[in-house]
Amino acid sequence: MSNYEVTQDLKLQAAVSSGGFLSSLVKVSFAAAAVATAYKIAVPNSQGLASFATSALTALTSEIAVKAVVGLVALYVFYLIIAALTKTTYEGPTKLYPRATAKDDFYDVAIVGAGPSGCTTAFYLVRDLKAKVLLLEKKKFPRDKYCGDAVPATAHPHLKAMGVLDEILKERKGHPADNGGMISPNGLSFIGRSADQVGKHVVIGIRRKIMDEKVARATQKAGADLRENHEVVGAKFDKETGLWTVECKPWAGEDKEWAVDGTSEKNESNEIRTFKARMLVCADGATSTLARSLGIVTTAPDGVCSRAYVEGDSHNFKADGVVFYPKKLLPGYCSVFRVGADKHDLSFCCYIIPGNPKVTNDDLPAMHHDIVKNDPFVSRALGPNAKMERMKAASLRLGGVPKSFGPHLILTGDAAGFIDPLTGEGIHLAMMGGKLAADRIAAAIESGDYSERMMSKYQDAWMDQFGNDFKWSYKGARMLYRFPLFLDASCAMIQKKGPAMLGEWAQVMTCQKPKSYFLKPSIAIPLGLEVISQCFKQAIFGTAK
Repeated sequence: MSNYEVTQDLKLQAAVSSGGFLSSLVKVSFAAAAVATAYKIAVPNSQGLASFATSALTALTSEIAVKAVVGLVALYVFYLIIAALTKTTYEGPTKLYPRATAKDDFYDVAIVGAGPSGCTTAFYLVRDLKAKVLLLEKKKFPRDKYCGDAVPATAHPHLKAMGVLDEILKERKGHPADNGGMISPNGLSFIGRSADQVGKHVVIGIRRKIMDEKVARATQKAGADLRENHEVVGAKFDKETGLWTVECKPWAGEDKEWAVDGTSEKNESNEIRTFKARMLVCADGATSTLARSLGIVTTAPDGVCSRAYVEGDSHNFKADGVVFYPKKLLPGYCSVFRVGADKHDLSFCCYIIPGNPKVTNDDLPAMHHDIVKNDPFVSRALGPNAKMERMKAASLRLGGVPKSFGPHLILTGDAAGFIDPLTGEGIHLAMMGGKLAADRIAAAIESGDYSERMMSKYQDAWMDQFGNDFKWSYKGARMLYRFPLFLDASCAMIQKKGPAMLGEWAQVMTCQKPKSYFLKPSIAIPLGLEVISQCFKQAIFGTAK
């Protein structure tokens, strides 16, 4: 039996969604009945607009309008009854708990996973609240994390607050991407400088092995108790004391050594070490072994990505970053970014995004190597002499989990599915989610209320900040698979409008602007015209060029 069960009722989500619809339906139907009746009165009598408006007001009390409204009010009451019957309620606090002191043998918070999300949560808690925070990391830093190594601008404020961003740039271990672009499925391309147009660098290329260690050390310096080589193997909650007991063992990859404050301790007997905490944060990655063992996450990750570094000066790549859209990979894509300012090393990634029934996660190795070797645009960018390391791979949990909280419990980062379903990017969302988790936990610590109702506000917060955009990402992914021509049209429009439009596109694709930005008339109309143009060109000439 798991400590927590996922109790969110999908019927409630449907009821909430339909509630807004029914409420709008009442208003629209009410107005429609009034206008229709007024029209019926005014027009046959050849009355003018003023008389028509007067008749509309009169019609509001007419028999037709009254009957329509009575029927719709009855429908709305029925909705309220259904919503009340299906509503999931969260219990408030049965007890308020004091925060931990230096003398106590427990922590305010135990965070499992010292990646960007876990560290961000810990950093703001210790910096702003002086909370007693335990940060558990499975491996010893520096350790690698397989992803695209492109850190979007929305993560930069958090890196700056930690002192990490300035340090990385000063040491020339990160490369701000200025000169970049895209290549569409049919071969249209645009490379340009967008930083001046946008007013900032949309992404910075940083090796995760470097960034993650600096983030962890900054969090440790701020006051978090960082324990490396501590692999969490279980967690149990005691309702009587309101405390978690977190069980750890030394990671087998480091000769069974604990790592605490930069020193190593042998653990030949493979003993289990335990820690107690009032609050538990699962930030242990997309597979989230802990969250799944607790029963709050019940599904496997959705997507997968590869990564391989290319040695500097062994390739032909001259830009800072380019995104490639091979048709057979859609809605997935490939990317090449420079990482580091001196050596011109590259990070090549291949993302498999759900939406293409012909491509599964198991196809990643074959797809990765085939694109490197045979895709005309990728192979030309890398060149025949590129020295590329062996492919690495990582899982992706996309689009947010249905429930990311419980009493005394929060999920954040990849464990909570904070990865965009269209782009596979998650570093910035992990840090944004980590800050929101810290805010909610701080409120719990100060009030002593760790109830499910208190923690549910965390889900509301991340949904409002970026989660609601995921539905547009899912729709976008399905559209790109069915209509690759949309990418050709987008690239053609960027060619015409130049770096400014490239910057707008990049900001949308890195979650700095919502996906609904494409629905703005100033974007949607010229893009729609370009789609028509590309349809004609490809139908007649067989090419988008």
